[in-house]
Amino acid sequence: MEAALLASAALVSVRMACRELDAARKAADRSAERLQRLTCGVGLRQVLATAVAREGALSLAGRVDALERLQPAAADRVKRMRLREAAVASSGLAVERLAAAGVDGRAYLQRMREEKDAAFAVVLPELTSV
Repeated sequence: MEAALLASAALVSVRMACRELDAARKAADRSAERLQRLTCGVGLRQVLATAVAREGALSLAGRVDALERLQPAAADRVKRMRLREAAVASSGLAVERLAAAGVDGRAYLQRMREEKDAAFAVVLPELTSV
């Protein structure tokens, strides 16, 4: 899944660098749809069941102990998965907003590569004098 997300992000970046913002948005939307299909049925129960199964054959007490021990890490994994889904789902909208604001895709990518300190970016349209 990580490799597929990386490849999708690279495709979106390439389209933006080529100033093909509509194609970048479509690629971002397709990536979000694929991720949703892969992860929509995966929740805490499934992640915990897989983690407990990796522990091997356990007694009832052993399974209860494993569930208690593994639950925090499983919950964190599910939380990260949902955050990733939200980020991927919003990338198409972000590209759409960049296009609507008249932002050059290549210039935007270059600016983001140069930015080292900001946790997020705010894109404002260029002001032109009349």
